[in-house]
Amino acid sequence: MAFPATYDFNYYKGDTFEFRIYPKKNDGTVFDLSGYLDSNVLYNTNTIDGVTGSAPYEQARFSIAPARGSASAAIIPGFARIHGDGTHVRCAIRPSDSVRLNAGTEYFYDVEVRVPSGGPDNPFYEKVITLMTGKITVTEQVTLDPVPGD
Repeated sequence: MAFPATYDFNYYKGDTFEFRIYPKKNDGTVFDLSGYLDSNVLYNTNTIDGVTGSAPYEQARFSIAPARGSASAAIIPGFARIHGDGTHVRCAIRPSDSVRLNAGTEYFYDVEVRVPSGGPDNPFYEKVITLMTGKITVTEQVTLDPVPGD
């Protein structure tokens, strides 16, 4: 596997920024993520796509931090969800996530998938694979001045 990929991008504070990651094996075939979905383990309640409630431990994580190795209190979670067919991870920075981001600042991020310990294929420890990493430069939201006479 050729992970992690690197992708740096600019984010306009207050906007919604979405991207998808389609991981591939070294031979170019799809890296199946369906093994990272476990409907038996629930994570904390959250509102995702307008639905509030507990959801499966489909542990794709999109973590944004001011520096590599930041303490967990400094980590800003973005949205991440593995698609039901196991082909990709959908990620987003939502306007509510941007409240903790400062314009003019560069942040570091990682997108990971995890398998909890305790299953027959993974009895001893949690598996973590970093799919993508990079930098986010935050820019103040762009607003246009009204055109005179409008």
